[in-house]
Amino acid sequence: MGMRDASTSHSTIVLGSMFDAAASDVYAAFSDPRELQRLGAAGTGAAVVVDEVDFQPGGRCVYRFGARRRPRFRGSMNYVDIVPGHRIVATEAVFEREIALTLSITTLEFRAIGAGTELKLTVQSAALDGADGIEGAGPGSEILFANLGPYLEEISRLRLGY
Repeated sequence: MGMRDASTSHSTIVLGSMFDAAASDVYAAFSDPRELQRLGAAGTGAAVVVDEVDFQPGGRCVYRFGARRRPRFRGSMNYVDIVPGHRIVATEAVFEREIALTLSITTLEFRAIGAGTELKLTVQSAALDGADGIEGAGPGSEILFANLGPYLEEISRLRLGY
């Protein structure tokens, strides 16, 4: 292996949105990593494969992602703090082969407002050795938010039986 770049770049991404759904439904989309897998990959031509899940403080989620036929990146999310229905805080590391690309702290905050839910996502990242994970984190988070609205509408339709 050649010499590594040894550079580090940092970013903070903050996204917020109001959803016409109960806080319990919005929280459920993120507390079930298999549903989160569905949200993150929908309509992107990419694959997200969850290999291991233990959703509790001290637990982790191990996953792979990338091109649908061959997801070449792997990630590990460690759940640090979970307040059911209100907050999820996790640390995350993303690798390509054995090389660390990005390290992040992610905070999801859920706030019931009337019949809807305000969701705030904050991702604080460090990209290592020239990795472009910082540039990819923004669009990836935006895709997640864009997919969440239709997902919640589908859950509501299924619950109502149509």
